[in-house]
Amino acid sequence: MPIFLTCTVCGHVHSETLQDLVSGKLPLPLLCPACHHELAVDREWIADQAERMGLTQTAR
Repeated sequence: MPIFLTCTVCGHVHSETLQDLVSGKLPLPLLCPACHHELAVDREWIADQAERMGLTQTAR
């Protein structure tokens, strides 16, 4: 599932996949490829989407 992150500094739209964000394959902090400023990532929203898609398990 593609996730689009917009840099608040230069406006560049960067695309990653939900799977890569959840799996830890991406370096943190995630930097804008255009201006190299840190991209704001809503980790709660990502975790919620990953759970809904069955990419993570929660204790019930």
